[in-house]
Order: sequence, then structure tokens, then C-alpha cells
Amino acid sequence: MKLGLQTVCAADLEIDGVVALAKDQGLQGLELATGYPGKVRGEPDGPEWHVDTADLLASAERAALLARDAGLELFSFATRIGAEQTDQFESLCRAAQSIGCPHVRVGPGRYDPELGFWGCMDRVHRDLGAAIEVAGRYGVKPVVELHDHTMADGVLACHEMVKPFSPRQVGIIFDAGNARVHGYQPWPEALDILLPHVTHVHAKDVAWVQEDGRWTSTFCGPGEGLVEWAELIGLLAERGFDGYLTIEDYRGGWCKKNPDWPTERKVREWKSFLEKILADL
Repeated sequence: MKLGLQTVCAADLEIDGVVALAKDQGLQGLELATGYPGKVRGEPDGPEWHVDTADLLASAERAALLARDAGLELFSFATRIGAEQTDQFESLCRAAQSIGCPHVRVGPGRYDPELGFWGCMDRVHRDLGAAIEVAGRYGVKPVVELHDHTMADGVLACHEMVKPFSPRQVGIIFDAGNARVHGYQPWPEALDILLPHVTHVHAKDVAWVQEDGRWTSTFCGPGEGLVEWAELIGLLAERGFDGYLTIEDYRGGWCKKNPDWPTERKVREWKSFLEKILADL
């Protein structure tokens, strides 16, 4: 397995800093934040980061040049685009093709009580089918993240979502932290169900906390939360997964420039943690 960084969690760095950090820490690849507005990281008038859709091709090619010079693979765009946004998705696929990036993340949309679960899933199948057709023109693949508050908010929901499609047509980003608290299936079962579609795995951990009398999840460090990492990584290895374990750590706040939680610190901790598990396989 290879180690990468999902750069949405690297809000304190510009693209040159992200590449330099990944190279310095010995990572192999990047899942690039694409089209995230500056206001998300506290810059209301700031540009999108780390790939700017306002100047998409030039921004993507600059990132690719920096990555190539550092010996890094750009293996996915992490976008905010929904599968129904066909024109924007096509532009992203065109840019991905131009830099040799094989995957473009799309969102499956949210639950709509007026449609109900099955009506929403029918909508997702139509939108994903259209996205698959667009992506095929450019030799790239749409990928959907197992993510809360979407129609892919658990293992079985993801299975229902990709059921009409082959793994060649659409992929799943297996977010271990999300999978542990949203629609949880024991890891052997989860991999039985989804592994053929899994393109990469998000290395993120979470824990339950009580706030204002209600239980919610919070981000935590490697080995400090609910994910049984040694078991999960061992199962992935046994089943032949050789893709990316992609660091995604939002300690200090989602997309926040928090000086107490620089990306360098989080990457260093996760890399050390994951390498110890991989060494024991």
C-alpha cells in the first residue's frame, strides 16, 4: 500500500507547500482539493485551493508540474461538484485527463424526504450514469466518498449506490472514520461488500463525544479513536489492496488554518502510525 495526502485538510498550505511537505515526508501521492472557495478556510476574498476551477487547466497543470518534479502521483481530484453538475464535471474530467489524474470525486447528493430513500437512490443512479458517460470520454473514473449527510453515508448505502455499475465505471473512496460511525458494518463484511469498487482509503479517525447533552463525533489522532487500524489494514492487505491510504486529518477544525495543528504535524503523526502497522504485516 502507498501513503498519500488528501489536501482539503492542508488548508494552511498552498500547492507548492503541499508538494514540498509530501516529498519531505516521503509520501507517494496527492488527492488534490479542487474548487474549494477561499471562504472555507477563512479567506472570504481568497482564491479556490489547491486547484482553482476559475483557471482550471492552468491551475491543474501547475500542480502536476510541481508534483512530477517531486516524484509524486496525483491520483484524484477532491471536488465539491455533484454528479448532477454535468458541465462542471466534464471540465474537471478534461483537466484530469490532461495531467494524467485517473479519478475525479463527485457528490451523490443528499436525502430528500419528498422523494424518499428509493426515489433519491434512483436519482443518484441517473446522475452517476450521466457522470460515468462523461468521464468515459476522457479516460477517467468518477469516485464517490463514503460520507455522512449524503446518499453514500454508510457501507450498505454505498453498495446500493454502485450496484448498477461495474468497478471499472465508478469507484468508492472508503473513508474509514466515516464508515466507523455512519452505517457501520464490521470490517470483514464492509470489505466483502465494497472492496471491488474501492479506489483509495481515507486515513481519518473519529471518536464519540457529548456536547450540550447530545452525542456527536469528533476528529482525533491516529489510534486515538474508534477505527481498528491494524485489523482494517491487515484485511486490506490479505485481500490484495495495494492502493493509497490517504491521510485526512481535521484536528484543529475542518479546513481551518490552526497554528496549533499544522498539516506537517498531522502528516508526521499519521505516517509514523501507518508505517508501523504496514511493517508488521
